[in-house]
Amino acid sequence: MLTLLSGVVVGCSALIDSELDGEGGAGQTAGNASMTSSVSGSESGSASESVAVSTSQSVSASASQSASASTTSGSSSGGGCGSAPSSVSTVCPGGNLVAGVCVIDCSWKDACKDDTIECPPGLPCRVDCSGDSGCQAADITCPAAYPCEIVCADTDSCKTATITCADGPCSLVCGDASNACENTVLACGSNACTCERLGDDIPDQTCGSACYCEICQ
Repeated sequence: MLTLLSGVVVGCSALIDSELDGEGGAGQTAGNASMTSSVSGSESGSASESVAVSTSQSVSASASQSASASTTSGSSSGGGCGSAPSSVSTVCPGGNLVAGVCVIDCSWKDACKDDTIECPPGLPCRVDCSGDSGCQAADITCPAAYPCEIVCADTDSCKTATITCADGPCSLVCGDASNACENTVLACGSNACTCERLGDDIPDQTCGSACYCEICQ
């Protein structure tokens, strides 16, 4: 009788242990599944955030590049110190039109001595005072808005001459010949104004309101 009861007790105990093991395993499996789902969701969220950040950075970089290009384009098209408009004229009275530049030729002895020289409007101007006393004591006026160059290359070529720049780029070249720019007056305008000296003479240069001024020294 005792043996039979003992068997029943052992059997019931084994059955209870088996059921507990099953419930525990199922619970552990469900917990593991829940953790896996949570990790997967976290990874998915991180990937989503990564994509969002990457997209945001890409858009920001693209906008920055676009703004930079716009600024560069605006700066290039807006002009500035040293710039000049395109020529609107091909009329060069008293000179020769060379590659779109009105060249006033004073390249022989006394060619334009004591003369009043006015560059025509609407195009760049170059006054070639390379003759002996070619522009001595001359009064030279540059064109409005357009580049103007005066070259004084021979003896006394621009001695006591007066050069008046306007609002276009203006430049004076003094050669190394004797007295090429002795007592020459260079009155700069509002644009870039430069002077190049190869000899001993130093022109009387006034920068005025020039946006850039390079002094002969």
